[in-house]
Amino acid sequence: MVLGDARSNRRDPLVWAFEDLASRCRSVIWMNAEAHHRWDTGDSVLASYMPACDVVCEARDLDGLARGVREIMRSL
Repeated sequence: MVLGDARSNRRDPLVWAFEDLASRCRSVIWMNAEAHHRWDTGDSVLASYMPACDVVCEARDLDGLARGVREIMRSL
């Protein structure tokens, strides 16, 4: 489980390293605290990581966390 906004801070996002880690996991869930409309704006590189994820969801508040948990349960 990744909890983060996928901001690269203008550095190399090292997608290959994330893909390598993800390939060793049974599943990868990314819960992003940013609003969906902010994904892939500025220095956000979430789209680069998404192919290696099984679930990616917005988790800005308790409702978002609950939706994320439902997505996780559906993916299992």
